[in-house]
Amino acid sequence: MRKTAIIGCLFALIFLWTGCWSETAADRARRRAQEKAGEQEAAAGEIASVSDSVSFQEVKPVSSPALRFFSLQGPVSAVSYTIDDSADGDGLHYDPITEFPIIDGMSLRFNREGGFENLRDYLRRNVDETGSVDYMLNSEGSLRRIVINNYAYNSMDNTYSYNSDGLPVSFSNSGIHESTKGYISYNAQNLPVRLTFEAQFAFMGEEGTLKGTVTADYLSFDSHGNWTRRRLDIRAMRTSSVYDQNGDLQPATSEPDNNSFIESRTISYY
Repeated sequence: MRKTAIIGCLFALIFLWTGCWSETAADRARRRAQEKAGEQEAAAGEIASVSDSVSFQEVKPVSSPALRFFSLQGPVSAVSYTIDDSADGDGLHYDPITEFPIIDGMSLRFNREGGFENLRDYLRRNVDETGSVDYMLNSEGSLRRIVINNYAYNSMDNTYSYNSDGLPVSFSNSGIHESTKGYISYNAQNLPVRLTFEAQFAFMGEEGTLKGTVTADYLSFDSHGNWTRRRLDIRAMRTSSVYDQNGDLQPATSEPDNNSFIESRTISYY
């Protein structure tokens, strides 16, 4: 009888000891799981923080007021333009959107801060030794005015205004024989896509107006996101009157003045 009681007590002790051991193991397992979960959460937080900082740094490529005028971004050192079938005999033409004077084969250079480096020398290529050029920048470093005095066909005085993003949105152009006002519209990528213009002219016994639009379709871009080719479509109506041999102004006539061409540019970087 006593032996049976002793055996029962032993079984009870073994049962209690086993239960205590099992509970301690469960507690340890739960604690380790909680610690591991905490470590994973902390690591996830660090990864999210790093991702946020990387995306913040990559929000916008570097651009300056001078570069934005030409729809350029990044470490640009120089840009040169070619416009098919739009240059005169001296290789001079004007950008169809901004009326900025362009010379085939000559690069407009920028310094490492994105400011103009050879703007005066560039503009002087539009004049002979008797001509003169001048320009003014606004407080942000963007073009405010360009003045070129030379032969009648390319004398000009351009004045620009800007929006809050530093993009040129309008200009006025006065020359010896004509004056123009233009308004520029942009797409979501801050590329100029439409110019609405009105010009008044008087030259060689003819006077009148030219009203219309220039639209731009961008065809190719480089690795910095700058456009390298675009198609330009000009749709305008020319209304003019001419003087007869007696000096009498004849009734006005109107006719479309349309054109399309490709503008290309070569961009180099620091």
